[in-house]
Amino acid sequence: MVNLIKLMRLNGAVSAAECKPDGEYMCHITKDVTIVDRDNMSEQFCKINSLMIETMERLDRVNKLNWSPFHGWMVTAGDYSVFVVNQVILIAETNKADFNEILGTLNAEASMALKAA
Repeated sequence: MVNLIKLMRLNGAVSAAECKPDGEYMCHITKDVTIVDRDNMSEQFCKINSLMIETMERLDRVNKLNWSPFHGWMVTAGDYSVFVVNQVILIAETNKADFNEILGTLNAEASMALKAA
């Protein structure tokens, strides 16, 4: 299990979630901010991540490009950014986030969770 509380201590973090490899939502923690339907949003990002992994693996097989193993992705739009490493998702306020710190910490946490599984 990932230490979601540790992730929430990162600058700009507003929500952190963990999901299973098949995209099933497991749990999340959120700061007291106004994000509409945080449970649904975390669940949707879990499903999107599962689809991203499948897509990248398919591209790897078809195009013979080295996309595997796929570890994560990031998108930033408007006031928020979404960071995904393996099955760990962090939503942060873009202007407060330290992208390098977030990605480094997510990678470390996700790696520890994979080893424990």
